[in-house]
Parts: sequence; C-alpha cells; structure tokens
Amino acid sequence: MTACRTGAAWPCLDAGRRFDNGRRPLHNVRVNAETAYLFRHALLRDAAYQLQLPADRARLHALAFEIFEGLLGGRPPWPNFKIAAPGERRLLPADAFAAELADHAEQAAQVEDSARLHEARSLYLARASLFESARWRPAEAGRLAQKAAALCEGRRRSEMLTEAVGCLLDAGLLSEAEGVSRRLLELEFTRQDAALHAGALNLMAKVLDAMGQHHSALPLAEEALRISESEGDPQRIVRELSNLSGTLLYSRMLDRAEAVTMRCIKMMKTHGMSQELGVALGALANCYQMSGRYDDSLATYREAVAALRKAGNKRSEGVTLTNMGALLFAMDCMAEATEVLTAALSLHRQVGNRRSEGICLGNYGNVLFDQRQYEKALETYSLSLSIHREVGNRRSEGLVLGSLGNSWLQLGKPEEAERCLMEALIIHRELRNRRSEGITLGDLAEVYLTTHRYSEGASLLEQALAADREVQNRLHEGRHLCRMGLMHLRQGQREPAAETWRRGILLLRSHGGPAEVARQVSDLESLCREAGLELLPLPAELAPGERRP
Repeated sequence: MTACRTGAAWPCLDAGRRFDNGRRPLHNVRVNAETAYLFRHALLRDAAYQLQLPADRARLHALAFEIFEGLLGGRPPWPNFKIAAPGERRLLPADAFAAELADHAEQAAQVEDSARLHEARSLYLARASLFESARWRPAEAGRLAQKAAALCEGRRRSEMLTEAVGCLLDAGLLSEAEGVSRRLLELEFTRQDAALHAGALNLMAKVLDAMGQHHSALPLAEEALRISESEGDPQRIVRELSNLSGTLLYSRMLDRAEAVTMRCIKMMKTHGMSQELGVALGALANCYQMSGRYDDSLATYREAVAALRKAGNKRSEGVTLTNMGALLFAMDCMAEATEVLTAALSLHRQVGNRRSEGICLGNYGNVLFDQRQYEKALETYSLSLSIHREVGNRRSEGLVLGSLGNSWLQLGKPEEAERCLMEALIIHRELRNRRSEGITLGDLAEVYLTTHRYSEGASLLEQALAADREVQNRLHEGRHLCRMGLMHLRQGQREPAAETWRRGILLLRSHGGPAEVARQVSDLESLCREAGLELLPLPAELAPGERRP
C-alpha cells in the first residue's frame, strides 16, 4: 500500500469482501489518511492491550494513574456540593480527567492497594460528577454521583445520593430520581440523623411533585419543615419552606402557598440569602398568577429573572421565563410571550433541562394555537409530548394531550380529538388533577357539540362545572357556562340557553378580560348564523368593545 499525504484519499481498506445490505460488494471505499490512521492506531492499541495478562494490565493502569495524577498537581480534595448553583462550583484541573482517573483506579485495584484505590475512585467519581454538573450535563452527573455513592459510607454516601437526585431531577429522569430518593430516605431513617432525614424527606417530596403526586408529596414536605424548625437552622428552614410552597401551589392551596412563600422571602432577606432569592420570587409570582393577580405576577416575574441572572442560575432562570411566558399568553401579549418562551427554550437546551424543555414547548404550542397556526401547534405539541413521555412527566403529558385534542378538533378531525382528550382525562384522574380534569371535560364536550351529541355533551359540561367550582377555577367555569348555553341553544332550549350564557359571560367579564368575552360573543354569533337562529340578548353590562371581537 503506497503512502499518501494527510488529507489525500487513502486506497480501499479491503477486509475480504465487504457488502452493502449483505448482497452487493462495496468497491472503491475511500477514507482519508487521518481517519485511516486513527482507525489503525485504535485497533493496534486495543490489540496490544488485550495481549497483556490481567495482572500486567492492572499494573499498567496503576502506573498510568500515578503518572496522570502527578501531572495534574496531585490528588484534589473532596468536592463541596453545598453550593447551590453548579456554575459557581470551583473546578480543578484534574476534574476534566476525573472520570478517566476513576477508571484507572478501578482497573489497578486488582493488584494494588485496593483500599487506597477504592477511596481514590470514589473521590474521582465525585469530582467527575461535579465536572459534568458544571458543564450542564445533569443526566451524566447524576449517574456518576450514584457510582460514587456506592463506594462511600456515612455522610458522604448521603451527600452523593442527594447530589444524584438533584441532577436526575434537573435532567427530568423522574423514575430514576424516585428510586434513588427512596434509597436515601431509607438510609436516613435508619441513621436517625434529624438534619439528613429532613433533607431526604424534602427531596422525596420534590420528586413526587415533579411526578404530579402532590397529595403524597405534601405530608413529606410538612414533616421536613417540622424537623428543620425543631433544629432551628435558618438555611434548612428556608429550604423546606421553599419546597412546601411549591407543593401547596401544585395542590391549589393558594392562600397558604402565598403565606409560606412570603415567609420564605422574608427569611432570605433577613439572613442575606441572595443566591436563592430569585427562586422564591418566582414561586411568589406563580402564586399571584394562579390567583388571577396578573399585574402583580408579571412584575414579580421580572424581579425574579433579574435576581436569577445576577446569581448566574441559568436553570431556574429558564424555568421562571417559561412560567412568565405562560402568563404573557394569558394576558394576550403574544409577541412578548413568543420572545420570552424562545429565550427560555434556549436556556433549557443549554443546561440540559429536558423536563422544562417539554413544558416550554407546550406553552409555545399554545401561542401558535391562539394564532390559528394549528398544524405548527400540532407539531410543537407532539414534540412536547414525546419529551414528557421520555422523562416521565405524567402531569404535563396529560396537559399536552388535551392541547393536541383541541388542535385535532380545529383541523376537522374530531375522532383524533376525542382519543387524545380521553387519554388526557385518564391521566388527570390518575393524578387527582381536578382542575385539569374539569378543563378536559369541557374540551371533550366541545367535541360532542361538534359531532351533534348534545345530551352527552351537556352531561360532560355539568361534570366540568362541578370540578371548576370545587377548585375555584372561575375562568373555566365562565367558559363552560357559555358552552352550556350554546349546547342548550342547539337543543332548541332558548330560555335556559340565554340565562346560562349570560351567567357565563358575566363571570368571564370579571375573570377573563375583554378579549375572552369577545371570543365568546363571536362563537355565539357564529352558531346563531350557521343554525339560522336569532342571536341571544347580550347583557347590558357588556361594554361596546366587548360586544364584538
């Protein structure tokens, strides 16, 4: 075989006869010189390695470990995982090579001082986890932390399991995070260490919240706070308050969630916890948003984003921007909502937060749906759904299935719409998400209205209204009353239709705003025009701008 210059075509590497799909021989397969060199070098290196006896291999690994560690400045200290923001954790030169050093230590332990190398391997696995976390690769960081935990005892083992859960949560690997959390909780319950037990309860509650099991998370979060308050440590109390406020918010206990969040913010300011303040402000903005206090919510979101950027907490900034985008959508600020959600999506992908990426895509799909770009919305929702299923986010899976159903309905495919909405309903009931159950029942009734199943649709709307009133969802109660009015009108029941529709539109006037009212008026006009019916009388309370879209 003749030599050739780097970058020139290399003659065909023919190992006997090579075939395409097992039938046709491949001729004149050409690769450049650099690729051929790398291939042959790796092949020769592997062959040379395999020729060594196992004991000789172990000695070679021990020699490589010793030389490598010396060149990198000696053995580093055990990492500090207590700093909240991964980007602020101090990295050392050895960290970039920590995973390789851990592998050398594992291989060398077969013939060398196994206890010493065992300790070195756990150290380098921990530092490799730290390095991957700083690079915003949470899935790999979590798995390295689990490997390190298996080699540690006592507090270090708890520390590494805690780090693993946090990383797996960031990566959206909820099933894996749940398994590690349960191991940590069992470990700390056995050890009877109050501080570590509270931390384990707190983590387990976080995982259950992320999985949509808020009814199971709440008692764990409350118990974690009780333990930390009895110990009197401000840092831990703030941590438990922050976690409890999120669980209360998911459980729709809004007044209590707001009070807990305000207490958390006050403690942070008192004790100078500026790094965590942005997260708490974001939680308060969530409370305001769910309570319908949109102006207060938007101002607080902006304050939270500024604090998070100052702290360098990109992951939480992305989460807060996603929630802020949903608020702007609800306020009909579509241009700003698109801008904010695009920025959030970029951050989620930068830090590897797959779970929040899926949620953000769902919110972006809502913007596209509102702009009547139904096919693009369908594509975005489908991508969001695949991520939710990948990371095990059942709560968001149910929400996006509902959005998919509405998109299919707008595209004239009621059978597909009904299938998606029924799947969504099963998930909401499984997770006891009563608010979303009510919304989905109303959406399913819309499918029945379209397919002329009026009696069944009216029954679904009654169920939806019961759920709306139970969770005090006034916006959707107003919407569902308006849909019930249209259902009565389709059935020729004009008087009940007029009264029900009037109640709904007045409720929307106080909880939905002019744009929502105008949409309902437009739907009423369209139905009456298509069916050749006289328009229902509009309430005198409506302003002129609310009487037409």
